Amino acid sequence: MPESSNRRLRLAQVVTRMDIGGVPDHVMTLIRELRRDFDVSVICGDIDDMHRRELAALDVPIKTVPFRRLLSPLADIKTFLALFAFYRSQRFDVVHTHMSK
Repeated sequence: MPESSNRRLRLAQVVTRMDIGGVPDHVMTLIRELRRDFDVSVICGDIDDMHRRELAALDVPIKTVPFRRLLSPLADIKTFLALFAFYRSQRFDVVHTHMSK
C-alpha cells in the first residue's frame, strides 16, 4: 500500500465453492492473514455453515453468486454479468480468483 494513502485496499477472494477441501482451506488461510492489512470480501457460489460462521466471526462480507460447476453458457453469462456489476459497485482494488470458474 502506498505510504501516502490511509485507505486500505479492497480485496475480493472469488471461489466457486466454499465447502470442504483444499481450495476453501487455502482461501480461508489467505483471508485470515490478508484481513490484517486489507478489506477482504468473499464472493462464492455454495458455502457451508462452518465457513459462513468463521467468515462472520472474522467480519468478512460474503456475496453469493450462482456459480455452476459444469459449463452452462447462458447461466455463465448471467453470472459473469452479475459479477461484473458487483465488482464495479464495490470498486475492488484486487480480485483474486480461485478454481476454474
